[in-house]
Amino acid sequence: MSDQPAPPPPPPGSAGPYQSAPQMSPDGYAAPPRAQLSPPKPVDLAVKLMYAGAALSAVNIVVSLLSKSAIKDDITDRLGDSATQKEIDSAFASFNVQTIFAGVIAVVLWVLMARFNQLGKTWARIVATVLGGISVLSLLAALVVGTIPVLLVIQVLVVALAVVILVLLWKRESSAYYKAQSAPRA
Repeated sequence: MSDQPAPPPPPPGSAGPYQSAPQMSPDGYAAPPRAQLSPPKPVDLAVKLMYAGAALSAVNIVVSLLSKSAIKDDITDRLGDSATQKEIDSAFASFNVQTIFAGVIAVVLWVLMARFNQLGKTWARIVATVLGGISVLSLLAALVVGTIPVLLVIQVLVVALAVVILVLLWKRESSAYYKAQSAPRA
């Protein structure tokens, strides 16, 4: 034991033994915290529309599951008269699993894209653009292959929503926001 008294506790708000010290810049000075910019109106609206897209994807799951007879009729028509009831039931079960799986993934992607685009993550804007392109291709495939009308209407709404969102995300004001958010920290 030493004869020296214990050092006084650190003043409130300072870095104590269990708190992290302020980040230091290379020249030895504490770097000021980076100001969090608020998203501009186009990005803010795009984010809100992405949450609407998540809700629309959830509605698509419910409508698909509630359209049992129309979907079974469509499956029966596609498989032809030689299809057994077991084959029809199997195809219908497969459709339900695919619908739920794809729908849940769509909801999660909409929410993730909303959150990361709100933060101004450049990669999220690019991923949202790719997903928007996939959505358009999916609609084109549905038009070629065919689907029940209510699901086609939902898919058209999803694509329209995606197009509006992408226009908002790529506006000059939005691009400035993404650039500012991805700028190196001082």
